[in-house]
Amino acid sequence: MEELLEFKNKLNSKTLYLVLFAIVSLGVYNFMWVYKRTDYIEEKLGTPFKGRFYAISAAILFGFSLIIEKIAYMSNSYPLSLLSSLLGYIAPALITIWAFKVRRALIDYAFKYQIDLKMNILYTLLFSNYYISYCINDLPRQKERSDALRNVSFNQRKEEASIDVNK
Repeated sequence: MEELLEFKNKLNSKTLYLVLFAIVSLGVYNFMWVYKRTDYIEEKLGTPFKGRFYAISAAILFGFSLIIEKIAYMSNSYPLSLLSSLLGYIAPALITIWAFKVRRALIDYAFKYQIDLKMNILYTLLFSNYYISYCINDLPRQKERSDALRNVSFNQRKEEASIDVNK
């Protein structure tokens, strides 16, 4: 339990702040968050998933997308506008790929602590790094819930066994 709390506290990333910073920075903070937090997440989960590569690639594509969009607007070029849109969609897709890799590693990590972590695929697709941050912050609570459920089911089996013995 202490290791889960350490993981949450060392990551030090409240999901609400992550969302607010992303809104204020027009999405650029997402790339920075993935870049800064990936090394620690990889170390803790014990799985390399090249998050820095995804963050840097996404940031570069996002930057090129903005530059090409300005050029397309000034030159009134439809093909450049399409290219800008395509790059603009690829950048968040890279962060989503990263989120799915972290999701798989996080489920395996939780299993080591006997936590039945159910991470929704749709939420991972829609909210990517926000959902990863939320799930990491929620790990200690999930551990408490798993322990409580395990104790309840153990006590029920114990009571059923004592009833069978008494018959």
